[in-house]
Amino acid sequence: GNHSLQQQNTFPPPMLLRLLSLLVLALALFALPRLLPPTALPDRLAVISEADTHIDNELYNEPAWVATWWKSSSFHVGFSLLQLVNGARVPYFDRIWQQQPAAKLGIYLDVGCGGGIATEALALLGYNMTGLDVSSQSVAAAQAHAEERGGLAHTLRYVVGSAYALPFPDAHFDGVVSSDVLEHIHDLPQFVSEIHRVLKPGGRFVFDTIARTPLSYLVSIVGAQDLLGFVAPHTHDWRLFVNPDELCTLLTRSGFACDVVANDFVGMRPSLSPANMWQGLMPGLLGPFVETPSLLNNYLGYAVKT
Repeated sequence: GNHSLQQQNTFPPPMLLRLLSLLVLALALFALPRLLPPTALPDRLAVISEADTHIDNELYNEPAWVATWWKSSSFHVGFSLLQLVNGARVPYFDRIWQQQPAAKLGIYLDVGCGGGIATEALALLGYNMTGLDVSSQSVAAAQAHAEERGGLAHTLRYVVGSAYALPFPDAHFDGVVSSDVLEHIHDLPQFVSEIHRVLKPGGRFVFDTIARTPLSYLVSIVGAQDLLGFVAPHTHDWRLFVNPDELCTLLTRSGFACDVVANDFVGMRPSLSPANMWQGLMPGLLGPFVETPSLLNNYLGYAVKT
């Protein structure tokens, strides 16, 4: 008698468990294709036609998005998320540039400066900065913020121009930075050769970008872009992400000394600040970026003009 009673009281009922497991399986099969990255381009270092990619570089001129560059709250959304990235990238860029004697007496260029979030932070550290971007709207936002802050008139200026034809003479800058830009570039060889041209010999090119890995697809595309909406749709195309070894190959080919290990390439990721979570749901959960050993998603690196 007792035996049959025990069987009847099994919870949850086996039928329900079966249904649940079928449901999970169906969801997994449905979701799986969305979790796997697309086929990579045959050669990331070749010139890539814009028609072949799904990336919206016009976002940087759209007023609704331009207005988010300098939004200040724990609810980081749109371009203001880059304020959090400063936590890791600005100290790294400073550390590498400081390897040069009298670093802060030099002049420096930020290629693809956007709204000037990294440019202004570097100027505040004492670097004489020029920020260049192809987006006139983003440059206007950068200029307006610098004027609002005040005190930077002598060490910070902005120019609208193309990274593919930098409006500066040869061997002009002591250092160049390009932050969160390489993964938007369709002609990497031309981009890198222009940076090489305007750098003085021995000058350091510092950068951060995103590696092209299954992890970065999950984190930066499926998570941040598609599911959570931390960044606008089509901000990134995973196929345009650049791996550290590829980047070093191109930099070496273009007249730089570059070595992923020797050049202290490091990863970076957001810190988590649960205390902020309730002030703005998910984006509030993210705190300033910190360095991490993994180069599988966001990473920082540098190369030296030989």
